[in-house]
Amino acid sequence: MMDSLMNKPVEEEFAYEDVVNAYNKSGDKKDVAKRFCISVGEVTKILKKKE
Repeated sequence: MMDSLMNKPVEEEFAYEDVVNAYNKSGDKKDVAKRFCISVGEVTKILKKKE
């Protein structure tokens, strides 16, 4: 019954530029990681790739 009332989760795709721009605005890796549902380590890897 509950399955018929709930929406299926949607996997959001994002570009590396989205993560970099969010980090440039906030300056907080933890905040960016929460926003994009990724780990802080992944945020760090993305930022290193963009350098």
